[in-house]
Amino acid sequence: DDRSINVWDLAKIKPFAFIDSLNSHQDTITCLAVFPRKKNQDGEQEEALRVVSGSKDKTIMVWLVTSSVSKKFLSFALQGHTGPVNSILLYLASEEFVVSSSNDQTIRTWKISEMDGRQWNSISTNPSNVTDMVLFKNGIILTGDNNKNLILWNLKEKNPEKKCVAILNSPIRRVFLSPDERILIVYLESQIMQIWDCKNPIKLCPIKELPI
Repeated sequence: DDRSINVWDLAKIKPFAFIDSLNSHQDTITCLAVFPRKKNQDGEQEEALRVVSGSKDKTIMVWLVTSSVSKKFLSFALQGHTGPVNSILLYLASEEFVVSSSNDQTIRTWKISEMDGRQWNSISTNPSNVTDMVLFKNGIILTGDNNKNLILWNLKEKNPEKKCVAILNSPIRRVFLSPDERILIVYLESQIMQIWDCKNPIKLCPIKELPI
């Protein structure tokens, strides 16, 4: 709730070394994502790391961070949402994209370059607010919302049709996808965790339900 992102150097021997804080948001930060480091012409990973943050202040910030405090700076802000940003994810295709959801009942896709970003698409999620989402490697995202729905969307389409694959018994707070895309974990507002088999996302199969 202090509206800042703390940066730590995890390469140091514990306790980890604190580098600095990133401060530009005007309200609580709700979500965070990190782009994989790019490689330079010699095939080595660049030192700079791009961090993307979303906030209740309706903005998304893209930061360039290194282990040197003097080189840390805010690259740019993505503006367009009219409600708090609930979740963000990174979509790496032939170009780099940030995908965001908000209480303004939209999912927005932003095309990102080194020093700039612009909105590429906006998808209406009316009448629901998407609270969280996960990305499959084929460009399909699965969203959870405050109306208890799990919905699939195809990011490659400008006007994707939504496909509801499950209606649950409580609003959805968070969704998590295993690295092999076989298991989906859903955390509900009723403090229940559901585990689903999602080898075929169109036909989710419940595995287990646990109280939290």
